[in-house]
Amino acid sequence: MKDTIDFNTEVLAFVEKTYGQKTAKKITLKKNSEVVDRILLDSNKSYSAEKTGNKLIAMLRINP
Repeated sequence: MKDTIDFNTEVLAFVEKTYGQKTAKKITLKKNSEVVDRILLDSNKSYSAEKTGNKLIAMLRINP
């Protein structure tokens, strides 16, 4: 469980550092929670935080 929380935090930190705080806030909106949760669960074991962050932005169609 701790690994999952660390991974999620790492992904959001990557998005905030690379694309800015505004983009990170868009990802954490309640309306996006279902998609974000699904992507984070699928990506937790096989993808890096950077790839997962980029995947989140692409799947949510956020224009950074």
